Amino acid sequence: MSIFYIILSCKPFLETRLKWQRASWLSGIDSYIVLTGSIGSTDPKVACMNVGDNYESCPHRYYQYIRENDLESYDWIVFVDDDTFVFPKRLQNYLDGLDASLPLYVGHLLTYPTDFMSGGAGFCLTKLAYKGLRDYLLNTDINYIQFDINGDVTMGLWTKFIPNLNLINSNKFNGSPHTHGDSTTTDVAFTYHYVTEELFKTYGLLLPKNK
Repeated sequence: MSIFYIILSCKPFLETRLKWQRASWLSGIDSYIVLTGSIGSTDPKVACMNVGDNYESCPHRYYQYIRENDLESYDWIVFVDDDTFVFPKRLQNYLDGLDASLPLYVGHLLTYPTDFMSGGAGFCLTKLAYKGLRDYLLNTDINYIQFDINGDVTMGLWTKFIPNLNLINSNKFNGSPHTHGDSTTTDVAFTYHYVTEELFKTYGLLLPKNK
């Protein structure tokens, strides 16, 4: 099974959060791209979209990148933020147990202002779901496409137009960091959000050699 990661970031965090990700869970993973605004980076893993580099531009980065990239060689496309820690092997094992031939939208489900999966906790689309999303964005006049200020909410608005989409919720996608006084989820979590440099190091020590 093949996974491609799309990571939202911006110029100020390429030398901090992205660096911490690369030193921990991204170590050994080559199938990913980092989405920023128009900053002119020479990093081959950074895709500079023709939009601003602020938070409000995140949905427009998704819009441009998805329209320009079919990603048909991957079974799953996983979206995370630059302060998200992923346990790649656990996530892969979980996704292996799902039917990747169906249009699936997987993550930590939130329900306001629409049904959507938390972007910071990370969410996953099967190849078929991504294709349905891309078809919608390619074939719909931009004046009729809804954009929220938040990238993950925007994704929830767009995915409603994917035919026969199935939403799958799991509380192992965590929208907040782990509290070390409670060790009940450290060994089963797929992701954590709002991760600091120190936590990237701490969680990195929990990774097996094969991640």
